Amino acid sequence: MSEKSEKLYQAIGEVGEDLALGAGEEPARKRRSKWTRYAASAAAVLLGVTAVVWAFAKSATPAYAVAEAVYPASVERVTETPAGLTGFLEKSIPVFLGGEAGKNRVYSPVNLYIALGMLAECTDGESREQILSLLGEGNLEAQREAVTMVWKKAFRNSERGKCLLANSLWMNDAADLKPDVPERLAADYFASTFSGRMGDEKYDRAFVDWINRQTGNFLAEHIAGHAFDPHGVMTLASTVYFRGRWTDEFQKENTAPGVFHAQDGDVTADFMHDSQPGIVFRGERFTAFARSFTMNAQMLFLLPDEGVTPEELAGDPEFLTLITGWRNFDGQIEARIELALPKFDVSSDTNLMDGLQALGMRDVFDQAAADFSPLTESTPVFLTRAEHAARVAIDEEGCTAASYVILEMDGAGEWEPEPIALTFDRPFLFAVAEADLPVFVGIVHTPAE
Repeated sequence: MSEKSEKLYQAIGEVGEDLALGAGEEPARKRRSKWTRYAASAAAVLLGVTAVVWAFAKSATPAYAVAEAVYPASVERVTETPAGLTGFLEKSIPVFLGGEAGKNRVYSPVNLYIALGMLAECTDGESREQILSLLGEGNLEAQREAVTMVWKKAFRNSERGKCLLANSLWMNDAADLKPDVPERLAADYFASTFSGRMGDEKYDRAFVDWINRQTGNFLAEHIAGHAFDPHGVMTLASTVYFRGRWTDEFQKENTAPGVFHAQDGDVTADFMHDSQPGIVFRGERFTAFARSFTMNAQMLFLLPDEGVTPEELAGDPEFLTLITGWRNFDGQIEARIELALPKFDVSSDTNLMDGLQALGMRDVFDQAAADFSPLTESTPVFLTRAEHAARVAIDEEGCTAASYVILEMDGAGEWEPEPIALTFDRPFLFAVAEADLPVFVGIVHTPAE
């Protein structure tokens, strides 16, 4: 990496991290004006830096340049949920929580929803239509508004708790890419822009470092060893990091070992206990309750009835109704809840390829049918990697959770190699080998005697 590129990387990276992870939440009465001002300035800064990085990356290969997204210091809270998101939840949750029973699974629908919104910006034609159909919006403008709404609804960064969302795009500077997509993602998705030579270990390491920084190293084991395909065109990455403390923390002295009846046999777990008045939600096939965090967030716990598997419940309409609007859920019962809840730390790695195709996104995976014309006209591009990792852990103090989605696009053909001039116009050596046996070796001082 050149000295100039190294300085740019360090300077912009430091600014981005301070703003993304250190900004406090402003009082409610200031939110509207603050959001408008910060959003406008953030978009302007990002567009300017993206243009600089784009030009710099093209002239400084194989070194990479970095531009970190500038997040608003506060976000106007919204309560409305995009209409299309409900349909996305109904379709995707059973697919990505379903499958073989007995395995821990964690899925972030918000994470995937935002990542697919970015993917829609890279596509056109039937490829885009299939993505927008899954996301529940009819056009890109509506989808951008929906993503903005989701961002405002989910984002929180204060002393009381965090729900941080981050996006990025990683370009191969060997590819002939248009600047329009990076500029659009920077403006509408707060996406950081990176450009470098895929296949370079430093570029791989920068990607892993970015994921770990945005997720508080909570998924370090999952992302370790990730490497870009040298023939990759561009990779989209989206992350979510959540940290919340219970409003009423569990008393550690009340935590005690107990038996957990797993599908493969009984295991011992540490159970947290307490007893307090609360609301129990009784569905047709489950019983549930909600526990609040000190910020405006809750964690719902649903116990399936005997004979009902969690995988079956994931596709139950009542399950979706509860997790998207528990305050209005029918069947609320006031009770004193004698709670025994196991501490847990669960995670999963999910290959999204089959699930997304089952949900109707087929063309982007098909080399012949994929339409990535907003990204490039000169190289046939298709989606070759779609991965999701997520982890959720709870203890007496609260909950920590993180996830990422990686969408990688490769080219249908290999990149044109860089020319290297070799002119043998001075003395040189040669060897003639047969089956790795040097039959002849020599030095040429004069080509013709």
